[in-house]
Amino acid sequence: MRTRSFVAQSFRSDGQRLIACEPQRFDTAEQAIASARRAAERKPGSLAYSVLDDLDTAGGERVAKSVTLFRAGRIPVELEA
Repeated sequence: MRTRSFVAQSFRSDGQRLIACEPQRFDTAEQAIASARRAAERKPGSLAYSVLDDLDTAGGERVAKSVTLFRAGRIPVELEA
């Protein structure tokens, strides 16, 4: 079974560190991108991405693939692609 999610994620700063704010899920890519753009106006970093969650029912393995749709500002190094 395959499901696709659209997420907007912003980051706040704590000194030199970036702290993830609560991610927001949306029904469409356009909604996630619009939310990330608005967050970019007031946060040091913001991104929107989609996640394709593919559950292989025969093998029971779960594979998630993400695609960045929008990014602005500073993003934590571990999320750099």
